[in-house]
Amino acid sequence: MISNLKDGWDNREPREKKILILGGVALSVIIVFQWLLLPVIHYFHDLKSQVEHQTTLLTWMKQAESKINPGNNASIQQPVSDKTLLNILSISLNEQGIQPTQVRQDGKNNVNINFHRVVFNELLLWLHQLLSEYSVTIEQLTLSQTDTPGIVQGEIIIGQVLT
Repeated sequence: MISNLKDGWDNREPREKKILILGGVALSVIIVFQWLLLPVIHYFHDLKSQVEHQTTLLTWMKQAESKINPGNNASIQQPVSDKTLLNILSISLNEQGIQPTQVRQDGKNNVNINFHRVVFNELLLWLHQLLSEYSVTIEQLTLSQTDTPGIVQGEIIIGQVLT
């Protein structure tokens, strides 16, 4: 079989040999381009469009964050010592108009707050304000609804963030 191909090649005119060689080279270039380079080009094009999409998404998320938390980047949380945590919570509860049934120091770094009838939205606003202003965490939050809509009872354990 190979000898038949070699004999066929030897019987060709020099012009035909040049045309076959150029056709083979052109076919090789097309195969390399189609099977090797084109997938790589498509891959990099897809990566570029993903980066553009992710950049657009990140820009939108930053704008949305600034609308949701307008002063979040500018505010710095104040550190809380174990002596002042109880005082800070008592004062902020009174300022917000939340009347707990009991506020007590629970261990070295925690304060336990019990309440019976508190407006749920006011409680959430107080917690949000507290967490954004001071370096504290909510260790435990137990809430249950009462017969009145929007009014809850429960217990909160707030602890200071140890640095």
